[in-house]
Amino acid sequence: MTLLLLATGHEFSRSLILIFLLADFFLLGLKTIVGWHLGRRTQPYRILIVGTLEKAREFFDVMKGQEYHGVECAGILCIDDSPKHKEEEAVPMIGVVSQLCEVLDTKQIEGVVFSVPADRMGSLAEAVRSCEEVGVRIYFDLAIDGLQFAKGTTGSIGGKPLLAFQPRPVARR
Repeated sequence: MTLLLLATGHEFSRSLILIFLLADFFLLGLKTIVGWHLGRRTQPYRILIVGTLEKAREFFDVMKGQEYHGVECAGILCIDDSPKHKEEEAVPMIGVVSQLCEVLDTKQIEGVVFSVPADRMGSLAEAVRSCEEVGVRIYFDLAIDGLQFAKGTTGSIGGKPLLAFQPRPVARR
């Protein structure tokens, strides 16, 4: 309307400009709402937890306790060869880490959370490679017993990916 006014010299009534502005705001709001509804996931984001039975249970309990919307745990794969699991437990134990490729193929997993003690991380290289080959997102539960971090960030040096943690200040006596 401004270009028409400047190019042709025609004037527009104030009511026409007001109607245009109201219609514009209404349609932009409607576009935002419709886009939000169409962009929402209709299927839950399915994750698999891989780890020691104790740490995997702990992560599963935290996840369930927070009631994350749109995230569903397909189950737990234990890195111990013979997990001691009671049938009445609510934790969905579906196997051991050697079955990871099979589970990724059959259960439509979108993300794998590795929840293991720090001293056992090195034993998961093959499992991480399996996730990379399939194109599944990988998460690491970095809760290390006795340490509390205030903030974590990612970065890289020389092409090597890094995780950086800012420790929480400890009051000294």
